[in-house]
Amino acid sequence: MYVKWTRQAQGFNQATYPNKNYNLSADLVTENVVDGFSQQQHVSKLGSVTVEENPHGELTFLFGSQLAFWKDVRQKLEEVELSAENIESITAELSSKIPMTN
Repeated sequence: MYVKWTRQAQGFNQATYPNKNYNLSADLVTENVVDGFSQQQHVSKLGSVTVEENPHGELTFLFGSQLAFWKDVRQKLEEVELSAENIESITAELSSKIPMTN
């Protein structure tokens, strides 16, 4: 299992240009090989945040969205039956993009 990141643009906003606003979503997926072809299977939507990305690629989290993100992630990971090792790996991958909050 791994985390698949998707971005959904908020549209062009002159007030923040050249920064970009978008929703960044994390989904838990698994990959299976069937007849030699790789197929992704969606397991769970973990959460999303609203971000502003500057031209240097640095993210600013808007509206405290990272706080709700981690609450949702913890809840979803409890619902999906995963080993402690898998949970640790997924949490590390998520925290590489979105800083963990208490």
